[in-house]
Amino acid sequence: EMFSLLRIRGLKVDTVIRTDSENIEIDFGARQKITFYVGNSSSDILNISSIELELPPSVVFSEIDPASDLVSNPGISKGIYMWTAGPYTVKAGDVFIASVYIRANAKATDIIKFRITTANMYVHGPDIEITVR
Repeated sequence: EMFSLLRIRGLKVDTVIRTDSENIEIDFGARQKITFYVGNSSSDILNISSIELELPPSVVFSEIDPASDLVSNPGISKGIYMWTAGPYTVKAGDVFIASVYIRANAKATDIIKFRITTANMYVHGPDIEITVR
């Protein structure tokens, strides 16, 4: 019997996620806006099936920034805020803006994680180190 063997040499991802700052310092009880930019550098429409924001115990979700492309409040599962009411689409060459406010509720230094799901795979954004004073 003949078998074809293929070698995957790497994945080309046409989605880049960036943020304004990868280090944030805020005071206990303060509110802070965090923004992630999901860029589509391909020539096709990017379909995002879910958006996930993983917040550490030192901060909580407060509200969506009115300038954000997110339109509904997230669900929450196992401490991860999730937007699954999409699909969210990003035209070729465009940027999707996910911008929310968080509130500091415990003094600590932690990491905020962000990722999207597209084409049945995760695309991770940069981690944000947050220090609550």
